[in-house]
Amino acid sequence: MKILLSGLKIFGRFRPGKGVFIVDNTPFFVRDATLGGEIEVVERDGCLWYRSIVGGV
Repeated sequence: MKILLSGLKIFGRFRPGKGVFIVDNTPFFVRDATLGGEIEVVERDGCLWYRSIVGGV
């Protein structure tokens, strides 16, 4: 599933029961989101947009 983070596409897997996504990749310059970290998203204009970090690895 594609998630937009400041207009950049990252990929993640939905974690059932928690309503969050697990990050599968990040651009090298992103410091807050980590591989395997959990993020909350919001749907807007048919896209999922990053909202906040829920947990990290």
